[in-house]
Amino acid sequence: MKNLLLVMLITLPVYANVEVVPRGNTDTLFVSWISTSGDACLARYYGSSIQDQTIFNDKMMASVGLFDDGGDSYHVLFVTSEENTLYDSLYTLHSDSLTVQDFVEIERYFGAEVAQYGLLKYPDERWDGFLTGFYYTCFSSGVAVYWFSTEFDVDADGSISLGTTLFEEDPYPLQMMDDPFFNRLVGPVVNQDGWPVFATDMKYPGYSPFQIPGYTHLTSFTHNPPSDSLNLLSDIFHSAVDTLPYDPCVMAFGSCSAKGLLMWADEWGDVMYSGFDCEDPVPLSTQIYQWSEPSISSPCAMSGNPEDEGLLLVWRHAGEIRCRHFEGEWNGFDHIVQTGVSTVAEGNIAVCSVEDGYWVAWLASGATEPELVFVSRDVVTGIESEEGSHADDLSFVLSPNPCSGSLTISLFGISGEAVSDILIYSTDGRLIRALTLQACNGPVIWDGCDLSGDLAPSGTYLVRSIVGNRSVSARFVKI
Repeated sequence: MKNLLLVMLITLPVYANVEVVPRGNTDTLFVSWISTSGDACLARYYGSSIQDQTIFNDKMMASVGLFDDGGDSYHVLFVTSEENTLYDSLYTLHSDSLTVQDFVEIERYFGAEVAQYGLLKYPDERWDGFLTGFYYTCFSSGVAVYWFSTEFDVDADGSISLGTTLFEEDPYPLQMMDDPFFNRLVGPVVNQDGWPVFATDMKYPGYSPFQIPGYTHLTSFTHNPPSDSLNLLSDIFHSAVDTLPYDPCVMAFGSCSAKGLLMWADEWGDVMYSGFDCEDPVPLSTQIYQWSEPSISSPCAMSGNPEDEGLLLVWRHAGEIRCRHFEGEWNGFDHIVQTGVSTVAEGNIAVCSVEDGYWVAWLASGATEPELVFVSRDVVTGIESEEGSHADDLSFVLSPNPCSGSLTISLFGISGEAVSDILIYSTDGRLIRALTLQACNGPVIWDGCDLSGDLAPSGTYLVRSIVGNRSVSARFVKI
């Protein structure tokens, strides 16, 4: 039916617990996570709140995707996995109510003990649904890993028809009977002209008492089926061992219209990023990431919208959620999304791309549901018109402008008890001050000081507010 490509890399036993998917160009998101009680949760996010939460009990991982069956009709795709079972489950759910429409069992072949899955996030006219993942099983003398891909059809009523599943097996001998074996999956992602790609890393200690991994693989499948058949797939297996230095640790995988981008760290903890054209498993280029964060210990994620000219890298460090934009090259500054964030585990942070910016989601330790924050595209790229931007019925009045001391900020287009966060940024994207405006209390006054209480220097600043699904921004000068 269509071509596809998997990129496989060979860390720690973690799962992508938080995922977020936008519903087209609407203001609705679908977010999934694993609760502290070990249940898979799926919910809609709309109007600054999580709604219609659906719970799937006793799951170790989950992944969410979206199918567009034409017009504005969508089906939510959801796959779950649990330990010590012969079958996992793939669901379709109604995008308005999140009620289950259909589900099929996914058989774990070869007696696999653990499975991880990834669903493609953005609808593509080349396929209905696209599922990738791996199994592994341990036996007396070694461990066997099975990477696979499945393309499937979804009918208008949500019914699922699985296509052919393609496998590649890779056995590894264990050096000791009790060697632990860990895997992680990131992706799949796709660029505008390529095919779905995902990455895994694999680790077991071998003889080393210091838990040093023994194998590194970079491999892929390319499927070239006849255009009129889903089941007559021909399989070409590519192996590109040693195209990356020894012992890469996968950190995040994202994509934009031009390329796929894999972030990883080598055995010394140096962070790299490799670019792929999504047509071949061998990276086109690998470069050193020149900033200190994210490091190998920072939970991180990247967006993967094939229609976006850029992508956003997000991570947590020192109590802050931060991000940096990539569009051909990395932006020279990072941006603080949120401060005061408690510990976030690996895999519990996600980001998705929408038309005017990015949604960042994370699940802090002990929290019952993820927190989501919108980040405007002009803030992370540093690009903003002189007159600013605003929704048709939302606008700022800033007085005086320029200001030499305090600034009066009036926001029009909200009423009653509505509350808005007023965020003031420097032109390099750093948050200077966060204020709260309540419509019934009138304007808010900025005293000219930053988050630390120090007087902000003279210069040009950006003031921004998000009210529900509307946003407004404007520039002012402090002299």
